[in-house]
Amino acid sequence: MDEKARNHFLGKKGHKKLNCAQTIVELFKDRFDFLSDETVKKFKKMGYGKAPEGQCGIVYAAKYIFEKQGRIDDSRLTEKYFIKIAGTTNCKELKKKKIPFCTECLVQTARFIQEKHNSV
Repeated sequence: MDEKARNHFLGKKGHKKLNCAQTIVELFKDRFDFLSDETVKKFKKMGYGKAPEGQCGIVYAAKYIFEKQGRIDDSRLTEKYFIKIAGTTNCKELKKKKIPFCTECLVQTARFIQEKHNSV
């Protein structure tokens, strides 16, 4: 999953380049019936600081996945986890740290979602 996340986010190895929010959705669309190619397209509007309140698209997409499942506690845990690894959920602040940092946050959050999904 880590390599797939990096490849989509960075547009490598024949993968379509996606923003951070789209990448999270793309990684999990085969696991959740409420995620689709259409959802990936919709989340184009949630990357690069465009998520509500300037929130990082990674956090926005992860919380979306948990909230659509009615897992509000896991949604809250996602935000706490992300702050622990990144220091903030604000995209503008995160972008100052550059793409490699964002890529690592994306991979770590994808692992977090996968862990939570597997524990259900």
